[in-house]
Amino acid sequence: MSETKELKFVYMDYITVDIVLKHRKTVLNGKSATGKSYLYTIIDQYAQEENRKDILCLNVDNVDTDDIEYTINKIRKIQDGIIVIDQADNILWNKDLYEHILLDRSNFYIIMSRKYYERYSELAKIQISKKCISIKYKLNTV
Repeated sequence: MSETKELKFVYMDYITVDIVLKHRKTVLNGKSATGKSYLYTIIDQYAQEENRKDILCLNVDNVDTDDIEYTINKIRKIQDGIIVIDQADNILWNKDLYEHILLDRSNFYIIMSRKYYERYSELAKIQISKKCISIKYKLNTV
């Protein structure tokens, strides 16, 4: 298994997404209107259009909070993939889901949050320029 993962593609012929995940769990932290849900939507649409079975996008709208085991089973089907969780603050309160993500060594996670989950590997922020979306780690990484 790789220790880094790249997610690079061109969206709608003019926006370049260029993300290098340096750790298994990356928290994209930011206040409202900082681009988290925008990036989530772009990745989700790309994954669907390109039939990328190695990318799973989750947010409150597509997580059954009454049956977290169903969501965990969806995650288990992905191997060496990327799991993107938007509005993570609203679903990571569930202990079973939180622990599963912490212990998952098979996948890379992009966790979009308004608060910092200190047990995750790295904290990052979204960088948006005119035609490129990337992430920048706030701490030094190896």
